[in-house]
Amino acid sequence: MVGEAVVEESSVRETYIHPVHLRWSDEDRNGHVNNSKFMTYTEDARIAWLGVMRAQTGAGPGSEGVILASLHCEYKAQVHFAHTKELEVLNTVRRIGSSSVELHQTVQVPGAEVVADLITVLVSFDYDAGRAAPWGDEQRAWLGKYVEGVGDAAAV
Repeated sequence: MVGEAVVEESSVRETYIHPVHLRWSDEDRNGHVNNSKFMTYTEDARIAWLGVMRAQTGAGPGSEGVILASLHCEYKAQVHFAHTKELEVLNTVRRIGSSSVELHQTVQVPGAEVVADLITVLVSFDYDAGRAAPWGDEQRAWLGKYVEGVGDAAAV
């Protein structure tokens, strides 16, 4: 299984966890995993997570897709291949807009320290029309399962 949704005992309703298997070639000449690799790790986690949404909401191929509107990353710690062979990316939702979602992605050593924290804005997009498209009701409800905090997440 590429990733899984798990219920966490915290203020988050569900968290999507995506495993990352480091490769020796992920390190740069400074001896740590190159910072650009974190963008690849989180991209893989987003694509897998969105694939689960597509499968579970019945959304099929067509002119609509999801585009990356922005990405902000704070690096918290270096990662060295010699000490760490596995990471995981945790996906939760901070906010659902009419056609956007603010995704919180945490990269961590499994069960240990956070090594990077990212805020990513994704937009539902109609490629034929060339503009943002509102989330469908099923998509909003699915995204709502991952909203951080307590309450009716689907209504955010």
